[in-house]
Amino acid sequence: NDKKGVELAFWEDEIWAQNDSSTGGLFTHGEGAAFDTTASLTDYQVMIVGDTYTVTAGTNVILTGAVRDYTDFAGTIDPYETPNFLFFGDDTTSAQARIHLSYVSVTPVFSDFIYLPVVIAENAGAGQVENSGNRR
Repeated sequence: NDKKGVELAFWEDEIWAQNDSSTGGLFTHGEGAAFDTTASLTDYQVMIVGDTYTVTAGTNVILTGAVRDYTDFAGTIDPYETPNFLFFGDDTTSAQARIHLSYVSVTPVFSDFIYLPVVIAENAGAGQVENSGNRR
């Protein structure tokens, strides 16, 4: 709800974070780590705890750093003003991203509510999206 998060770039040979205005200029290349993102289907996990994010691949920590505030962005569509927003896409001018998405699970932790994991799975053959999220 504080509108902080991290925008990650997955290149063929590196995973890196986009900077915000206070960490080096909005959407410039921030901290990164060499990693072959094309070798195999990889189970990435992104965890945000407090003011720190961590990216793991399997059980290996790949990248960690401070969460960002991208609310300085001003555009026709501004996802950075939306709390708890998750986006997968290619926002480059070349628009040539290719991904194989098996599933997404989001488990927010709040003291007043218990949220069960939300799993969104795409059936590539039928182009359908399924959502199995629950909230108590």
